[in-house]
Amino acid sequence: MSRVVRVAAAQLGPSGTKRENAERMCAMIDRAAAGGATIVAFPELSLTPYFPIRNERGYEGYFVPVEDPDLGAVVKRAGSHGIAAVIPFAERDGIQLFNSCAISDTAGRIVGRYRKIHIPGAFPLPDRGALVFEKLYFTPGDLGYPVFDVGPARIGVQICYERNFPEGYRILAMRGAEIVFTPTNLMRISEVWHSGTWELVLRARAYENGMFIVGINKAGTEWGLDYVGDSLVARPTDGEVVARTEAKGDDLLVADCDLDEIAEARRRLPFMRDRQPMTYGPLTGPGAG
Repeated sequence: MSRVVRVAAAQLGPSGTKRENAERMCAMIDRAAAGGATIVAFPELSLTPYFPIRNERGYEGYFVPVEDPDLGAVVKRAGSHGIAAVIPFAERDGIQLFNSCAISDTAGRIVGRYRKIHIPGAFPLPDRGALVFEKLYFTPGDLGYPVFDVGPARIGVQICYERNFPEGYRILAMRGAEIVFTPTNLMRISEVWHSGTWELVLRARAYENGMFIVGINKAGTEWGLDYVGDSLVARPTDGEVVARTEAKGDDLLVADCDLDEIAEARRRLPFMRDRQPMTYGPLTGPGAG
C-alpha cells in the first residue's frame, strides 16, 4: 500500500498587518482542508513583510515570541482540520532574534521550531547598493537540523537562502526526512538574480537526496520589489517538478507525494550508500573556508 501525503504550498501575495496575514493564512488552511491536504506550509516570514530589505529603526516590532496569539490562531486553525503546518515567522526569544518556523502536528500542537542557520548579507547592485540586510537582524539558528514527525510524514525545513547550501538538506535526508519545505522570499532584481535558479536548485536538492522538496514563495509586488512566486513541488526519483503555481498573489498549490518513491529513488541511485565521508575533512577541518 502506497503512502501518499497530500501537501499544500500556501503561496502568499504582498503582506498586510500581522493580524490580516494570520486571517489570510487561516483561510488558506480552510482551502487546504477542503482539498484534502494534511500538511500546509507558508512562505518565509509569513506573518510580516519581508522587512530585512530595509536598514531602519523600529524593526523590533516585527518579532514575536512563539506564544504570539496570531501565530497561535494559525496553529489552532490547522489543528482543527487535522492538518500539520509549517509557519515561518520572525521570532523573539529573550534578547535573541531569529528567522524561524514553528512546526505543528495534526493535533494542533507545536512540536518544535527550525531557526534559519545560513543568514545572507548584502548583495551589492549598481542601482540600489545593498539588497538584503538579514545579518543586521537575525542571529544564526541554534537548533541544528531537526526532523519532525508531524503524523503524515517526517519533515524538515530549510529557509530561503539555505537552498544554496546542500549540506543542510543532506543532513535532513540522513536523519530520515521525507519532505523538506523551503519557505522563501525570492524577488526578481534587474539582471542580477534570475528566478530560474530557484527551480534549478530545488530540483537538485530533491534528486541528490531522494526526497520531496516543496518550495513556497511570496508573489507579487511588495515595497517596490517583484516577488517571483512560482511555488513548486519536486519529486525524489528524478528531481522533476510535479506541481507549480504561476499565480501572482495568494494561491494554494496542492500536490500528492507518494513517499514510496523515496525508497525507489534511493534504490535506483544509492547516493547515500556511496558517500565517502572519510574524504570530506576539507569541508570542515583546518583550513576550511
